[in-house]
Amino acid sequence: MIRISLLLMAAPLAMWPASASTPSTRAEAVTDPELTFEARIDGYLKQLGAKQFKAALGTVEGLERSAGNPDGGRMIGAILRSAVAAAQKHDDDARRLLEQAEPLLTKSPEVMTLAIPAYSVANRPDLVGLTLDRLIARAPDIVRGFTPDFISFVLRNTGEPQATLDQRKVALAQMGFGGADGDWITAGAIGILVQRGDWTGAGDLLRYVDSPRDVEDLLIQRRFAPLWPRLEAQAGPGLANSRESSVREARQLLESAPKDDRSLPRMIEALRYAGRYDEAIALLTRLPQTPGDMAKADEQVGWAVNDLALVLHDAGRKEEADSWFSRLNSGSKPDWKISMLINRVELLVGDGKYAQALPLIEEAQTVRGSPYAEQLLRRLRYCSLVRLGRPADAAKLRGDLMAHAKDARAATVDGLICAGEADAAEQMVLANLGDDDFQEDVIRGLQQVPLTADDPSVWDGWQVLRQRPAVAAAFARLGRDLPAGLRLPAKR
Repeated sequence: MIRISLLLMAAPLAMWPASASTPSTRAEAVTDPELTFEARIDGYLKQLGAKQFKAALGTVEGLERSAGNPDGGRMIGAILRSAVAAAQKHDDDARRLLEQAEPLLTKSPEVMTLAIPAYSVANRPDLVGLTLDRLIARAPDIVRGFTPDFISFVLRNTGEPQATLDQRKVALAQMGFGGADGDWITAGAIGILVQRGDWTGAGDLLRYVDSPRDVEDLLIQRRFAPLWPRLEAQAGPGLANSRESSVREARQLLESAPKDDRSLPRMIEALRYAGRYDEAIALLTRLPQTPGDMAKADEQVGWAVNDLALVLHDAGRKEEADSWFSRLNSGSKPDWKISMLINRVELLVGDGKYAQALPLIEEAQTVRGSPYAEQLLRRLRYCSLVRLGRPADAAKLRGDLMAHAKDARAATVDGLICAGEADAAEQMVLANLGDDDFQEDVIRGLQQVPLTADDPSVWDGWQVLRQRPAVAAAFARLGRDLPAGLRLPAKR
């Protein structure tokens, strides 16, 4: 069997990484029989990315000849030649070659995964999506091996029509993709099916949802009201069944695959969502304890530190929480640290520590982030400047904040509330309730009490809007307060 590293599949489109063992980019075919299959694939990808198409095709010929069986060789050849055609915008040839590979898919499904990095390097995200659809339909076990981060990346970047993306989300949910990490896909698919009026299909997916936050979101939006009785029975009082299921799945992963990078942050998050803070805090011993070890932390370790800092903050140990964030954010500044830095600043701003937050915001704004992340930073800076008594400086930022409101609508509302601009915040809420994602944020933000893992300081600000008649009427029409019997019991 050809083993292809699924870790590669998280790379950004058209920015495919080369293996350290791969020969330097060159214009001749990579045919050295001493090289591993993976090294030759890496060589092909480098040539494809450099638009050295003749050399890439020569490398493909060598890969075909060295395949363990004729069917595998034909499939490898068809897929890799298709990507070369796609990179040259020869779309008819690219799709014809991909169709030649499909009949062989059931014999060697893992070979089809080669199409994903190849089309990525060819800068053809549409064909990445098409390949994923064929794997979902014909080789679901292969797809189950993909990471949710990779699937999320594909869903965000193929540029396909929304109807195509929606159908892909439904197909992924129906196969139970992602397990404990896939609730967000399933919850999204439920929304799509409800919009279509397919209540039976939506109900069938409920069994895959146990993340307390996703369960809460379904239980507070009136558009899901016909599903409430079934979901409430499934989740149990205080959502205890859902919380325990999440903890159990996370513990099983931590015990069965302790070296899995996702296992520790998932365990911490599950315990946080269950309100089991003491158990989560006991995992502090698994974090890097010295500056040297922290300097070696990768992104998943970073998320573990992040999640435990949030637990400490929830438990009232705010200075200790910030100390862990500070240790993580010191030293080198890889791009992935921007998320943890923003989370640190969110807590400082929520705690009213604007002077401490402002230089960290300015530091974070030197890093190019996603539109969403950049808008979070705009609202945090705007809020901090207003609260520090610098209205003139804040006024200079307001136009930019509002110009990018669509990148993070709920965060923009947070910024306006923080600045005391309740009228503007109300107008924005009422004008954008047609956006399902924003509507969900609004209904959650207007709850009588904060829900699982919600920031009480942010929630408190939204209560200003709950008192406004037009907002209150919209809330009554679109949502409800989570019944007391379903809320998280007293923290322990």
